[in-house]
Amino acid sequence: MAKEVLKTHDAVLCDRPKLLMPQVVFYKSTDIALAPYGEYWRQVRKIATLELFTARRVQGFRCFREDAVLDFVKLLLAEADAAGSVINLTSKIFALSFDITLRLAVNKKADDGEEFRKLVADMAALLSGFSIGDLYPSIEFISVVSGMKRKLKDIVRRVDNIMDPIIEEHLCNKRLGQNEGDEDIVDILLQFHNDDLKRRTNDQFSLTTDNIKAIIIEVFGAGGETSSTTIDWAMSELLKNPRVMKKAQNEVRRVFQGKEIMIDEASLDRLVYLKHVIKETLRLHPPVPFLVPRESMERCEINGYEIPPNTRIFVNAWAIERDPEYWQDPEVLVLKDLKIHR
Repeated sequence: MAKEVLKTHDAVLCDRPKLLMPQVVFYKSTDIALAPYGEYWRQVRKIATLELFTARRVQGFRCFREDAVLDFVKLLLAEADAAGSVINLTSKIFALSFDITLRLAVNKKADDGEEFRKLVADMAALLSGFSIGDLYPSIEFISVVSGMKRKLKDIVRRVDNIMDPIIEEHLCNKRLGQNEGDEDIVDILLQFHNDDLKRRTNDQFSLTTDNIKAIIIEVFGAGGETSSTTIDWAMSELLKNPRVMKKAQNEVRRVFQGKEIMIDEASLDRLVYLKHVIKETLRLHPPVPFLVPRESMERCEINGYEIPPNTRIFVNAWAIERDPEYWQDPEVLVLKDLKIHR
């Protein structure tokens, strides 16, 4: 049935419902994942595909990642040296993931982004909750009475207070030709900002400041929160499976033999077994158990059922990845013995 939704009827079911959260937090759903189907969605998707997440761009962000990981390892070593110290890995991993995302997005270190980190944590806690207003979208006052709309608007106010000066700083540096250091995601998005494009042509697609803020906030949610959650679950699964953990540790020690602190990304492709651990973790604990909701644009038929227009559709990825029809032990981390080449 999921194949019919995601592939067979994709053209009919590719719209997004008007939910309260993206309407408020993402400035009328002008991010990438939750933007309604149309010209804006096509253009920002093109920017994401051709500019933000290309192989060349990911490689260009390598220095950000390596610097953040090096700082993280040094911090762990320093705390581990303290006699009798207990390290909260969950908070440390979230801090690492946030630090990497902060450097990629706005070219700032975690020391400069404590307020931003608290904002992302508060937003994740709020957005993972239940919004009764989304069940009754025609009754608008429910979101007001429940207090959800007020909380979301407070998040937006805090986003504006943090992001507006950052974007203005990038714009000033761009106008003066004083861009320092490596190009970050804000720099890339500002290439399509209406302040820049209007000087060239009125025919090109342009992004407003609110559009850029929506995309940056989504980057923090998708890049920071989900990554740290997956790493956290992977560590938990390894602790439950000592044999698997031992093999993964041996592989890491073999690949990075002689490198006490600095881990270079060039050797990551050789971590075959660890990659399988991560894939199994994602199967057991998908960061988004229900995929991004869809909405039908016209009538269609799925598995013999007639789906009318404007119907919200949710795909349960968690259930699919634990289907006993395809996995003998769906609740268990399953890793077949692999031939690891040196």
